[in-house]
Amino acid sequence: MEALKEVLIETHHKEFRELVISPDDKEVLVVFGNQDETVNNNFAYDYRNRSISKLNISTGEMKELIPKEDEGYAPSWSHDGNQIAFISNCSGQDEIWIMDKEGMNKRKLTHSSFQGYDPFYETKLFWSKNDEYIVYSTVPNGSRMGLYTTFLNEYPDNNDIEIDTGRFETFNKKMNEYYARLVGAIHLVNTQTGEDKILHRKEGVSFQLIEWWSDEEILVSDGGNLSTINITTGESSTIFSGQIGMVKSYNSNILMGHLQTRNNLIIGRIDDKELNKIQETLIPGEEITLHTFSNNGQLLYFSSRHGLSKCLYSIEVNTGEIRQLTEKGKTVYSFSHRAHPQVLHNNQTILFPYGGPNEPKELYKIDKVGCPERISSFNKEVNSIQKPDVKVIEYKSEGFSIESMLVVPPNYDQNKKYPTLVYCHGGPEYYVEACFSGLNSARAQSAAIFLALNGYVVLLPNFRGSAGYGEEFLNHLGNYNLVQVPYRDIIAGVDYLIEEGIADENKLGVYGSSYGALLTAWTITQTNRFKAGVCSVGVRYDLLQGDRQYGKPFYAWKKNRLGESDPKALWNNIDVYKGISPIEHVSSVKTPTLLIETKGERPNGYSLSQSFFYGLLENGVKATRVYYPNAYHTGAWNDDYKSDYLQRLVDWFDQNILEIESRKVLK
Repeated sequence: MEALKEVLIETHHKEFRELVISPDDKEVLVVFGNQDETVNNNFAYDYRNRSISKLNISTGEMKELIPKEDEGYAPSWSHDGNQIAFISNCSGQDEIWIMDKEGMNKRKLTHSSFQGYDPFYETKLFWSKNDEYIVYSTVPNGSRMGLYTTFLNEYPDNNDIEIDTGRFETFNKKMNEYYARLVGAIHLVNTQTGEDKILHRKEGVSFQLIEWWSDEEILVSDGGNLSTINITTGESSTIFSGQIGMVKSYNSNILMGHLQTRNNLIIGRIDDKELNKIQETLIPGEEITLHTFSNNGQLLYFSSRHGLSKCLYSIEVNTGEIRQLTEKGKTVYSFSHRAHPQVLHNNQTILFPYGGPNEPKELYKIDKVGCPERISSFNKEVNSIQKPDVKVIEYKSEGFSIESMLVVPPNYDQNKKYPTLVYCHGGPEYYVEACFSGLNSARAQSAAIFLALNGYVVLLPNFRGSAGYGEEFLNHLGNYNLVQVPYRDIIAGVDYLIEEGIADENKLGVYGSSYGALLTAWTITQTNRFKAGVCSVGVRYDLLQGDRQYGKPFYAWKKNRLGESDPKALWNNIDVYKGISPIEHVSSVKTPTLLIETKGERPNGYSLSQSFFYGLLENGVKATRVYYPNAYHTGAWNDDYKSDYLQRLVDWFDQNILEIESRKVLK
């Protein structure tokens, strides 16, 4: 079972975060990281269990340079390729370090005294052309998210008298006071002496270092301005003001690409502080991410979502010709793997994390006209273990095709019916994606790989309201259909699996995370077909109470959820909540239900699942509630928590669907 634990838990330590290619194009530094167990078991936005490894692009030889215990990130090669600068927490706080290219002779370069969370937020390190200096950026008082964390930690202890005259007036005023502390700074540190000085400082912004503009000037962005900073004088010169997108300088020219609307890509050349348009193109798909230009400025690379797939594309800057580089049914730049694809310095070969639902992501390369070629084996232990089969399927629901993933046990027998579980994803505008990490996740999420290894078929539908299928698909949540339409899509999926002879209609379960917990709770109030339900990290069970507490209906948070419904119904027409809130139908539930919460679902100590839990118990329904005190809604799930979650998940389904006692599947 230890091998199984490795598959289900340890792979989360290998989520791609950064790629940095050596000057000679022979090696690439890979930063892995996650939002699981954190330093001192304390969830903070500046800790991600990041490690740094080095991969030989030709041979695939790998070497870990900085372990995750030392929280290493933002690596940068010196121009001669012999040294690597990086940021690490190994001394107790984040500092810049330097090591040789083999990871030896580490020395601390900076000795900072920053007070805020995330002072190195999105920092990049840039060596000067002679490798004498490193330029870097900071937010010394804390990043915007770091300031928000500080605010939440301090706000409950505020002893001032509060007088509100508007919705959240006092809360928002104090929060904005914290945000006003945001300061961006650009530093220059001597790589030999460690002498560190601030080149440039500006209130209300954070800087992003882009690349060198000349031997003495570095190109930077503060979100609304593109400028050069002289590393000798600190003098700033604005090149462009406006929407800043993907920027590339070459041959004294500056190219920029940005999305004017969701699908409308503009590519232009900046000249005399104006963007002179070269190309305007509608590009396919949704959730488009611009990644990088080729080093000669001829190509722009981007990724685009198509349902559960995310594909890599290139576009010719001068002609607008678009080429799809990777196939559907797999993903690049997924939710779990946020390392941007990077281009080699001397040709148009691009490196990127890539994989599908059946295998963990690895690093691939592709040239301008070739096919993806795998160059890494970071997960060879995982790939050596027998895993479930994962299929992309579609079924019909009220005239719509519902794209889904179906995970089936190893050695699946087509002539046999299986106990079947349906997983409800969060959002609701989120989605299930064709990525092994998502199917493997034990952060109170699907753990579909694990459940299939224990004999269950798992259906993961992208029901209506899921992103990646167009506005009409999203808009079906409107007009108070927050749960009803997704529920009907779930039932249609179950019926489809029964008709196909896959699912045993007498052995069904349903579970979900976040919004998916709300949908799961709604499902078991509408039907008794499911023998077990699990609601994890749910933020709404009593929608009326939650909406009144928040002051805005959950069904009105986004335009696609609202439709023609009344955003003031929480005050003026509470009858609508009988049609969308699980608590209003709790007396109908017969399904044994497991409720799981973290600190994120207990604001000010109050449990968001408490009323639903008590309602189940009061109506004689078997129910259990589990609380993980140091975990949060989306992170800080250490290995003990994940092991416990997996064991409880299979126990609950085994006992209530298969009617068998606990089997110790994890040590």
